[in-house]
Amino acid sequence: MIVAGARAAADVDAVAERLVPQPFGAALRVLRGSRVARLLSAGLVDHLELRTRAIDEVVAGARSRQLVVLGAGLDARAFRLEALSGTVVFEIDHPSTQAYKRARVARLTRTAREVRFVGVDFERDDLAERLESAEHDRAAPTTWIWEGVTPYLTRSAVEGTLGVIAARSAQQSVLVMTYGTPDLGTVPRVLRPFVGPAFRLLGEELRGLMTTEQAHAIVRSHGFDVVADDRVADLAARHGLRMPRLVVSEHVLVARPNASAGL
Repeated sequence: MIVAGARAAADVDAVAERLVPQPFGAALRVLRGSRVARLLSAGLVDHLELRTRAIDEVVAGARSRQLVVLGAGLDARAFRLEALSGTVVFEIDHPSTQAYKRARVARLTRTAREVRFVGVDFERDDLAERLESAEHDRAAPTTWIWEGVTPYLTRSAVEGTLGVIAARSAQQSVLVMTYGTPDLGTVPRVLRPFVGPAFRLLGEELRGLMTTEQAHAIVRSHGFDVVADDRVADLAARHGLRMPRLVVSEHVLVARPNASAGL
């Protein structure tokens, strides 16, 4: 809900405010695109605007017949991106999260050709089996979005998910994955010791921070070539926006199966 709220406040997601509870949604309509929202969020609105724009560009450019959103949460791309008009979108998330979301999107008109909600309890369910049951076509190119998730996962969990992605990625597939680095970006040095405990208090322990070298190595070990890797803050210049103040230095990595990988 926080991510959806930030996207709405940044005015990069016209659907997001309809996915959060009222009166939060009403407040977002007032704050949309305002400097106040950017200041109050301590950089979160700026950060998520840049991250969202970058991933939207990859999705629009790929134009795959299939899009898989891992840890979809309140992602609204299937209901706002016209580039998905010929795409089947698979939204992967916990069943309880999806129950809330499905109630919120029931009255929305999708822009994607089809949306398939794939409930997965990552503690118990097999992701590959659930995708197979949802009729994900492993022989067709797929765009994979793994946004805002890896910092909270163990290395083995990241490896396991990448294994599934690799096994189901035909040539011309695209992986767009975000990851956080342990340097903590622009956080003032005096505040850095408090970042980890703060995330733990929120129930989101930072267990999967990776250096750029580590992120590239783990992606390559699963048969992908890295074709782009940008620090989110550095994307500001591309869009004529100010550089945000970040809690964690986050990157948007784009990769494709190498010639010897995929189907």
